Amino acid sequence: MIIAIASGKGGTGKTLFSTNLAKIFSEKYNTCYADLDVEEPDGGIFLKPEITKVISSTIPVPEFFPEKCTGCGACSDICEYKALSYIGKGKVLLFEELCHSCGGCSLVCKFGAIKEAEFESGKINIGKSGKLHFVEGRLKVGRSLSPSIIASVKEDIIKDNYEISIMDAPPGTTCPAVEAIKDCDMVVLVTEPTPFGMHDLEAAGEMVKRLGLRGSIIINRSGLGNTYEIESYSKKMDFPIIGRFPIQRRIAEVYSVGNLVIDHIPEMRQMFIDLADKLEEVAR
Repeated sequence: MIIAIASGKGGTGKTLFSTNLAKIFSEKYNTCYADLDVEEPDGGIFLKPEITKVISSTIPVPEFFPEKCTGCGACSDICEYKALSYIGKGKVLLFEELCHSCGGCSLVCKFGAIKEAEFESGKINIGKSGKLHFVEGRLKVGRSLSPSIIASVKEDIIKDNYEISIMDAPPGTTCPAVEAIKDCDMVVLVTEPTPFGMHDLEAAGEMVKRLGLRGSIIINRSGLGNTYEIESYSKKMDFPIIGRFPIQRRIAEVYSVGNLVIDHIPEMRQMFIDLADKLEEVAR
């Protein structure tokens, strides 16, 4: 069972829930935590895994052979992302950061002047935190195409066939978030009872529905405001509310020093056990 923990905006508590839930599940099942927020992965701060393997994540980019180029310009013409610029016979500029690895340029080149070469986009760190399996994608500094490394991390999860995989998705509704949640069994949307939280919950909920996925909702900082709008939205979308967590200074104190709340706040441990049971019930 693959569960994505997502949110329409950053700062709702997505990593708080994904790390603590993964740890709770690992006490009963062969569980994997995957940090797919590859631009700023921070799950490892709380889970403190021992990394045992590092894999380079690569994407194919064009490699040029000027001596074979006839100057037709077909390669630059087909590139929708303007990653190629034809400046003369045998001279094509490549902007690797813009390349989406579609392979179109090598396909249209009839003279063998372009072949695909591997280009490193980031790293995948693999390890364990106690019984919990840990996978983390890290986008290389200066690179902008995170979906490819997210896909690589997911491939590692699926092929190893864990009983439960908890995926910490990037916030928002752009390509990285879509790549992270697609093909999941359940998407848990973490929100908060504020105007911004409600606005972004609706955007994330629309993304989940368009992908044909099942959704559920966790209300974090439930004492912060009125939850009526979230409750109405939950019924409208058929996204059950599976947990309500209070706004509490002690939670922030434990979280701020990189610790799991289930290890330091007894009532939070029980709340996360109940949340895991409820999530298991609605996701199966």
